[in-house]
Amino acid sequence: MGKSLPIIILILTIGAPPKSEAALGFREVGAEAASLGGCGVGWMHGAEGLWWNPAHVGWASQAAFSLSCARPFSMAALSTETLSFILPTPRIGWGLGIQSYGFSLYRETTATLAGGRKILPRLYAGLGVRGTQFSIRHFGTDRAFCVDAGLLAHIGKALHWGISLRNLNGAKIRRDPCSQSLSTGIFYRPTEHLAFCADARKTLRFPLQIGAGAQIRLLPCFVLRTGIGSAPTRFSIGAGFHLGAADISYSAGNHVILGFSHQASIHWKIEERKDKR
Repeated sequence: MGKSLPIIILILTIGAPPKSEAALGFREVGAEAASLGGCGVGWMHGAEGLWWNPAHVGWASQAAFSLSCARPFSMAALSTETLSFILPTPRIGWGLGIQSYGFSLYRETTATLAGGRKILPRLYAGLGVRGTQFSIRHFGTDRAFCVDAGLLAHIGKALHWGISLRNLNGAKIRRDPCSQSLSTGIFYRPTEHLAFCADARKTLRFPLQIGAGAQIRLLPCFVLRTGIGSAPTRFSIGAGFHLGAADISYSAGNHVILGFSHQASIHWKIEERKDKR
């Protein structure tokens, strides 16, 4: 840990604005999205979608949970573990998630609750609340609560478009503002076996982030994915395996300076509603 501490500090501070504006920032959840260049606002498979766009929980037709583990730049001290659950009901879809990020010197623990529903024949809306406790060794702990909102539209059978806003209430840590962002994304599936996606995210006082990706289904149980992203610039590849009620995904992304990041996730379907909203 002693040898890696200077590198960890460098990673945490590169491009970061002063004080706490980087706190409660968005972290990519799910190996599927990570392998697609960080795209998940317009469409996301399974329970992980509630972290990208709360409107996803309104569209979901299946109760499901997912577990995701990410290791940025192959460093255990920067690992993120995320557990997510979605439950569709006749009127509203619900989502619940818990996330842990960091190491012994700095740690963030986040819980989120989201609800969503259909508001027009092909339009879904969602609202979420995130509560985060973060702790810094020798400096104590603090908490913040953020409100998120999103829309998800199905434009024809092949095209999906989404928009998500994070920290609408302008939450602060003491007197310092937390991260606020606006994201939008599209997902286009021209055939059953091929799909393309693109996302753009603007976080206040941060550079614009852009990602794009593609996936191809080679077998009924096997998918290949690839993507590129900016801020930080990276190239990613990944694969997905369908095994009964489970979907297992893995992603590897490469940064030209900081090296490889890895993420693995499992998504488990519990049941499907017959009266899909």
